[in-house]
Amino acid sequence: MQISGTKILYVCHDFPYPPMHGGLLDMWNRIQELAQIGVQLDVIATVKELPPPEALRAVEEKVHSVALVVRRSLKSGLLSFKPVQVAIRAGLRHIELRSEYDTVIMQTEFTAEILRNPGLKTKRTAIRVENDEFAYQWTAARSARSWKARLYLLQEALRVRLYSARTFSRVDFLWFISKDELARYTHRYPADTGKALFLPGGVDLRKVRRPALTGNRVLFVGSLSVMFNREAITWYIENVHARLANVNGYHLVIAGSSRGKDMSWLHNITAHFPNIEVHLDVPELGPLYDAAAVFVNPMHNGFGVKLKTIEAALHGLPIVSTDVGVEGTGLEAGIHFKQANDPHSFAAAVRELLLDKVQAHATVERAHNFLIDHYGISSHLSRLLNNPR
Repeated sequence: MQISGTKILYVCHDFPYPPMHGGLLDMWNRIQELAQIGVQLDVIATVKELPPPEALRAVEEKVHSVALVVRRSLKSGLLSFKPVQVAIRAGLRHIELRSEYDTVIMQTEFTAEILRNPGLKTKRTAIRVENDEFAYQWTAARSARSWKARLYLLQEALRVRLYSARTFSRVDFLWFISKDELARYTHRYPADTGKALFLPGGVDLRKVRRPALTGNRVLFVGSLSVMFNREAITWYIENVHARLANVNGYHLVIAGSSRGKDMSWLHNITAHFPNIEVHLDVPELGPLYDAAAVFVNPMHNGFGVKLKTIEAALHGLPIVSTDVGVEGTGLEAGIHFKQANDPHSFAAAVRELLLDKVQAHATVERAHNFLIDHYGISSHLSRLLNNPR
């Protein structure tokens, strides 16, 4: 469905290219879909530092215009009464806006300072809800190793709770990435049922792959600066990895973005394993997916949809995941992936998919069919933009 002539402003919390983790994938695939259905799309991205020219060109080729807002330092954000992730994006209040828009889409409430920009003119506003940010911060505080970090995260959680509630009340629509979180939200706030809607994670169905699944390489992809991914990798290496040592050719591959953070923790836990390799900040993950035989998501904490799991299914890998690792995806255990929450069952599930290629291919086929039926976002976007209620 074409909706040519519609003007949309998309405010991104980070630069969307290259799409090296779930949040970036969601933004990048949505940009591509919006371009495909014929909207005039302006993008504002808040960035820690300016993207390289080739990355900027990749986005400019898809959109009408791109503007960048350099985020303030985290230290300056600590002095604000607002959540730090909001305060560092305060520049959104001052960027020059010259057009009038049909819809402004904000990627998470952390970009909602654009609503305070005096030049903003729009018919309707929508927030893309990636996570229950309060629950995310609260759980992160419980996992923090020092009392200072715990105190900071608890304070941030409370700031987020107040800010999110006020911001959600101001906008016209809330587009949830997770059906589970949508259901929880509307249960808590039944008055918002009409404006809280489901928009599945950005998935480019043109990227569906069918790798051979040869060999015994196991892959994990995720943002390696995120605490919950760090916990997941550590748990897998300490509890599962050695249980698969007797599988001929077994090899663990870890890939993802560092976002400029110190990755010494990852080196420390992997350096003495010759059958583990790490790829940081790889712009193109396709070859790693193509060379793998199984994808693992051993997360035990986290919120929102685990787009890493959806991407793995899209790239044709059979999946072994904990309950948390598939939250919000709609994938069903025993049909689209193998479910395992303890070390013994996790290792057994990986082993089974590595050694039984017929079962592995059948699992991939069922997952692909599910994605085609439920994750075609062009139709979802067209429906929401033309008749959003």
